[in-house]
Amino acid sequence: MIDGLGPDGVSARVMDVTGRVVRLQSGYLYHYAFAMLIGVAALVTWMMLGGAN
Repeated sequence: MIDGLGPDGVSARVMDVTGRVVRLQSGYLYHYAFAMLIGVAALVTWMMLGGAN
């Protein structure tokens, strides 16, 4: 029980998350540039709609 919630459980979740992130990484620069463009557009939209009062 303690190992499942403690070190073993945490390391298993980290391995799950890293497995998903590795699939998202393509190595192509234009994929990263597109993701940054979407992030900037989302930030600007949030600021225009009153998020930065």
